[in-house]
Amino acid sequence: MSNLRILIIAVILFSLLGTGFISGESLKRNIKLHIEVNSQGMAKMNRKLEVEESDLANLYCEHAKVVKKDKKVKKQFLDEVAKGHGLIFGKKPKLKIKNQKISSSLSREVEGDFDLLACSSQKGQKGVKEIRIRKFKNKKSVVHYLEYVLNSRLFESAFLRSVKGEQTLVSREETVWQLPAGAKIINGEELEGQNWRVDFGGESSMQANLEVDEENRMITLVEQIVVSENAPEHLLAKDNAFLIGNLREYGSFVIQYETGDSSSQGEPVPEPAPSVEALDLASSWSWGLNVDKTFFYVFTYHPSQQVTVKVTPSIKLSFDLGATIKWAWRWYWSGWRLRCTLDYFETTLRLKPAVGANISISGNAAVDAVWDETVGKKSRSFTFWVGCLPVLIVLEADLSLNASCNLEGTIEIVTGGGVTLDTGITCRYKNGWDANSHFYLTRHFDKFEASAGIEAKARAEVPFTVSAYIYYVAGPFAQLNPYIEASSKAEVTTTGQTGTHYNLHGGFEVNGGAKVAGWLEGLLGNLGQYTRTFYTKDVTIYEGYL
Repeated sequence: MSNLRILIIAVILFSLLGTGFISGESLKRNIKLHIEVNSQGMAKMNRKLEVEESDLANLYCEHAKVVKKDKKVKKQFLDEVAKGHGLIFGKKPKLKIKNQKISSSLSREVEGDFDLLACSSQKGQKGVKEIRIRKFKNKKSVVHYLEYVLNSRLFESAFLRSVKGEQTLVSREETVWQLPAGAKIINGEELEGQNWRVDFGGESSMQANLEVDEENRMITLVEQIVVSENAPEHLLAKDNAFLIGNLREYGSFVIQYETGDSSSQGEPVPEPAPSVEALDLASSWSWGLNVDKTFFYVFTYHPSQQVTVKVTPSIKLSFDLGATIKWAWRWYWSGWRLRCTLDYFETTLRLKPAVGANISISGNAAVDAVWDETVGKKSRSFTFWVGCLPVLIVLEADLSLNASCNLEGTIEIVTGGGVTLDTGITCRYKNGWDANSHFYLTRHFDKFEASAGIEAKARAEVPFTVSAYIYYVAGPFAQLNPYIEASSKAEVTTTGQTGTHYNLHGGFEVNGGAKVAGWLEGLLGNLGQYTRTFYTKDVTIYEGYL
């Protein structure tokens, strides 16, 4: 792809979450990464994640449960963690999950091996090795790393919007490099006390400092990352090159050390080389929520003890639903001076609802009545991993059933018919919103039976809303109102005879749009929601005289 976009690799079904996140405490996350380097430059790593009891821990625990059950989710998680290390350290480790503790809080360990983390330096000094961290020599590597960081912050801010109250996510990350026995740090004085800070604005920032323990051959990078749901005004600034420059240099340093082994001399540590998966930055996912159910209700009305009117709508609703969300960063270069802005945001909802209906009306009195019935919600949830955070997608259909009748005298109408709509709705933001859609509607007729000479009308609807929200707060949605209506009316025919005109028709009314939250809302000009009417269509299924 020509545009660089956020990486979302896999979409996997996991256990249903029935409610949103409710704030309880401050949200904190601790990550400890220990990297032990041997004399050949190979390395072993242990990554431990700890999350205190909170709504954030609940999110991690749900993801961890799925990781245990589903091999695809597990692989995607390990691939994403490895990709992050590949962008920072220059090599992707081979990872495995060591153990997990899932309770009200979460503790999870991941172990791995780096094939090569340290090599002989370029200085030609035998036995001198170096480890390069966030040292990028080409623009492509810089852009991959910066998008990785910014996309992580976007998802974190969206999660915070789902939590009640104004909260921040505070992450403490500690990375320790343990050099091999007998090694001597050459540039310890240069490393000691180095520090960095990136201020995104809106109370979101990243800061880090280095600590050197020459006696124990340890270099420690301590980071504190604070993210809020507020708009990052410094990132949103027209000229944010200074911020991007700070982010590019953030945590960038080289460890040089002697091993006492003067027998080998090789190439320097290679550039961070993202995997094939990491280079595929298309942010899209597709899945299906298959609803195939007949909603059957008998609505009864008693205008008197002797008179009973019944409307029996039987509506079969089925649909498949899929969604895509994409966004792309635009990067501006002038030498090594770099700026960025969000180029565009796009979301598509694809669905194919089919509505089959049967309406039976019987009564022997004049009546005009309306009934409503709540059907409930059908939901599925998906989880995957981006940066250091599980991402939750909630796919939901909120259904209800409405019926009405209007008749005079004795009437009996039985109808059967249906309509199917194949549709896609796309909303895109780039210097303002625009939207497009496609619709293919088909109809079918099963049967129509009625008595003659009486005026009557009956209508049944299944209004529903479908959505695909990240953490319940951002994503595409559509509001549909499929309906079917039958009517009869005494009329004079073209031959001059008195007859009853019958009509069976139905259709769809469709509204849709996009909902955004967190940093993404600020990047789109503080537009929290965009809605428009896409489609209104009524088709005749049957019409004639009896």
